[in-house]
Amino acid sequence: MKAIIFFTLLTFVTFVHSQSDPSFATVDVTLDNEQNGPLGQRISLSLLSSNAKAIAAAMQQWQGIQVDAVTDSSLTITTELRPRYMGEVKPQYSAATFVIDLDEPSTKGFTSGFVPSDEAIFSVDEVQAYVSEYISDATYIHGFNFASTVAKQKSGDCTEFAVLTTALVRALGKPGRVVFGTVLIDDPTGVTAYGHAWTEVFDNGNWQIIDAALYGLAEDIRFYLPGSVIENEGPGYGMSLAAGIMLMPSKLANVKTATL
Repeated sequence: MKAIIFFTLLTFVTFVHSQSDPSFATVDVTLDNEQNGPLGQRISLSLLSSNAKAIAAAMQQWQGIQVDAVTDSSLTITTELRPRYMGEVKPQYSAATFVIDLDEPSTKGFTSGFVPSDEAIFSVDEVQAYVSEYISDATYIHGFNFASTVAKQKSGDCTEFAVLTTALVRALGKPGRVVFGTVLIDDPTGVTAYGHAWTEVFDNGNWQIIDAALYGLAEDIRFYLPGSVIENEGPGYGMSLAAGIMLMPSKLANVKTATL
């Protein structure tokens, strides 16, 4: 039986479910001096990181993110709410793997419990609702768990939500993958950003975001800034996790509504 692997880089606790808000999970955010009122549907910002060039290269795989300028320590971007991945649909995105272990009894039990209202139509909302309700203990104490472990424990933070969501969409015959990045939220309390994880599913000829961890919250302005994907879902998956950590920003600055 697979053991729960607590990845030694503790940075992974920064991937946080919205209902748990530890101070170390946040990414520092500052608004532009000229920004007044709520953010619009399109924003510009400066992203600070020691790996700015690598982040810029990664972001160019998503439509809806425009990289305007890059230095060794920062990049300026203009982005939409939900950028759309434009890359290929690889066979591994539909497969049972070491991480997305579809063939384990607990994973099968979880996926078989999903009953769509219409089997002919894939519903993002129904998938999000099912996973959100299934994981009854939203907590950030975990490291990184496989789909079968999450299915057994019904517990975890956004990485567990994303892993289990990816398992479900694959069981439904849709390609899916786990994405790591940052979510920036504008709500009545202000603008905040967190290290985050979500699922991208390929349906109807397009990649789209599924975020069960934030399902059911008020429809605030929410921007997804992708950084990396678990491309290696085998026993060496830790290398993909480490690469993802390196592509996390240290700060988002000068955030403002972008003019068209």
